[in-house]
Amino acid sequence: MPVGEKWWNPYRFVPLKNEPVKRGKPANHGELSGLIGVISCRLTALTPIVVGQNFFIRRNGIPCIPGTSLKGVIRSICEIVANGCSIVDSADEQHSKCWESNNLCTTCQMFGFVNKGNSYQGNVSISDALLKRSPRDHRNWEKEVIGLSSPKITHKPFYGKERNKIKIYHHQAGKTRISNEHLFPRNSKMKRIVEVAPAGSEFMFDVEFRNLTNTQLDFLLYALVLEPEMAHKVGGARPLGAGSSKIDIEIITLNEGRAMYMGEPERVFTGQTAMDFVNERTKNIRADKSETMEALRVLMLFDKNSRKKFQYPNHLWFADKDNSQKRLRTWREFAER
Repeated sequence: MPVGEKWWNPYRFVPLKNEPVKRGKPANHGELSGLIGVISCRLTALTPIVVGQNFFIRRNGIPCIPGTSLKGVIRSICEIVANGCSIVDSADEQHSKCWESNNLCTTCQMFGFVNKGNSYQGNVSISDALLKRSPRDHRNWEKEVIGLSSPKITHKPFYGKERNKIKIYHHQAGKTRISNEHLFPRNSKMKRIVEVAPAGSEFMFDVEFRNLTNTQLDFLLYALVLEPEMAHKVGGARPLGAGSSKIDIEIITLNEGRAMYMGEPERVFTGQTAMDFVNERTKNIRADKSETMEALRVLMLFDKNSRKKFQYPNHLWFADKDNSQKRLRTWREFAER
């Protein structure tokens, strides 16, 4: 919401932690060290889901969400929670991106790093999420027309001068359709047709990891399940309310590298034992009351009772010189209204 308006922009910013990123030497992929395992997850769509390719890829005829898309979502949360580097060039000096493969922040160690010819594979991989069930036969999923332009990051009243922040798109609970075709009569180039998986659709995927430290596993678990009433944003058309999703952990299979080498059996957590395991591992993160974490909780809250209206201002709004200088309200102001 720009100051003085009754509607809200679809995004707000989470301030990053005011401390420099810690970096170190990553694990050697040739060794069995640290924690090794698989986390089997279920993703439930709370609002319609759109993939970046416009139409869902099919694996043996089954729609899926690309693992690369999910990895980006989970990595972004870890960047905030673990105070990792920002892989975009617009970050402040404290969070500037990593440059050397032998000196990486926590998130680059977990999810990988590339800088020209210098790279590190990372210790977390995420599979494609395959459709398990849907309220509607996926062969008859709706096709909707949407229109979105590129972010205008040079508009200082909205984006500000500070670089120590990450953009978060608001949830728009209750969204069943995302088409905004009627808002773009002048510029057909901005329109595209997308395939929409309806709210209630469920997808299954696996997260594999090896050579993680205990702290890194804690960050990974938190980034997957978040906290009660919080939800992820997955895929495309997020400014239009698409992509709100809840991730639940079904099974955790865990071992320690050296124990695995000695032939010791893996530990398996399911149902309530898996939930208890996650809650215990993430309790310190959930107890973090820093401004960064409080803002994250506010902006990722999926509030079923919210009556806030979200929209982008149109060209006529920006044409008014008084409007064009209005700043966005902060995450604190969003929480108070």
